[in-house]
Amino acid sequence: MKPTKNRIFPTTLLRASLLLCMIPAGPTALFAQEPASGKLSLWGMIQQGGWAMYPLGLCSLIMFFLIFHSWRETHPRRFIPSEGVEEALSHLGAFRIQEGIDSLKRSETVLGRIMEKALRRIKPEVPQVNKPKAEATLIEHLEAEENSVGQWVNYLNVVGSVSPMIGLLGTVSGMISAFQTIGQGGMG
Repeated sequence: MKPTKNRIFPTTLLRASLLLCMIPAGPTALFAQEPASGKLSLWGMIQQGGWAMYPLGLCSLIMFFLIFHSWRETHPRRFIPSEGVEEALSHLGAFRIQEGIDSLKRSETVLGRIMEKALRRIKPEVPQVNKPKAEATLIEHLEAEENSVGQWVNYLNVVGSVSPMIGLLGTVSGMISAFQTIGQGGMG
């Protein structure tokens, strides 16, 4: 898949997602000390949660980034061209394959890339001979595009599976620590 001109790099998106996470709470609310009423701030809860809160926070930020990036990558305008489809269809209806390919090439969409590669296999002189080759090319490139778009879902699954395990590990280690404190204090 060739890169587009206005592509945002994942590190920039990660920085933007970190910034967006901090905006609702605000920096003062995030690092505020415990109020006298007994309510905890976000930072106070993170500190009380122990070491497991840091990987969980990182997993949350990664998840937010992956959701935002997947949403951006699966927007309908990236799949189907908003303009040029009618022009391409008129060229292809008149068996002007090269003009149809050129009009599809102008749109940087999944459909345009797939159809361009499949149409290159068609020869107007013998349409029935090239039909299986064109269909095979279309299916092959469609699967490749689907895999490139769907790879982010796999990352979402990994983070979604690992996060509860980290939370459970933090809970168990906190319980062990609490029982050790009870045992040392003679409260047991």
